[in-house]
Amino acid sequence: MFSKIKELMDMYDKWYNELGKINDRMFLPEKSNQFSNPYYVDVPDNWESSPNRIMIIGEEGRGSGNKYNKEEMIKYNRDVRQAKLYGEKNGYEKNITNFWIRFKKVKCLFDGQSCSFIWNEIDKVHKNIGNDCVLNNTQRKYLHSTDTKILAEEIRITKPTMVIFFGWHYISLKEELPELCKLICLDEKNYITRWNNEKICSFLIDGITYILANHPNFKKHEYEDAVINEISKPQII
Repeated sequence: MFSKIKELMDMYDKWYNELGKINDRMFLPEKSNQFSNPYYVDVPDNWESSPNRIMIIGEEGRGSGNKYNKEEMIKYNRDVRQAKLYGEKNGYEKNITNFWIRFKKVKCLFDGQSCSFIWNEIDKVHKNIGNDCVLNNTQRKYLHSTDTKILAEEIRITKPTMVIFFGWHYISLKEELPELCKLICLDEKNYITRWNNEKICSFLIDGITYILANHPNFKKHEYEDAVINEISKPQII
């Protein structure tokens, strides 16, 4: 078991209490069913013993968050990771999306090495209403206005060696990891970043390699090889 699991769970509780005070409790399920319950990560048992600790972060969770409380969500996170990444037969092994196809490619880069993976999301809740689950910018600003910056705290507590973004939302990244955001920002007013031109950015901050890439659903065939090549280096800019 992860040695700092209590610290991580306490942080999640603190963040959720703060979230409950945002804009008349707009994100809490007891207030409305407009948003999912939060997504939380599972830390694998071999995480701390692995020299390669890789956290892969998507844009937002989809589809299942409204079903689970914190403990159930962590189990869901673990079960999906084990099924999609390692082929464990637990009911989640079907319907491998582009996200998990790329995740598996990253895993293959470390074959033969001691390695552990965390699946994470930059936006911890998604919309339940309508066909589009993605938050709008106003909702995103509210979500990331808590004093506790949940992604930054997850990184601080778990101490990954590499953090890879499969897409991200600028507003969310700016609030959670402002130092990283400053490195990629070219024009804050118009949300223009280095990614607009380069599509892949790599940085080393406090001993952690950060790689920002397009979401696997975005022009997959145009950028996929370049993304995997960048991760395989990694060449820090």
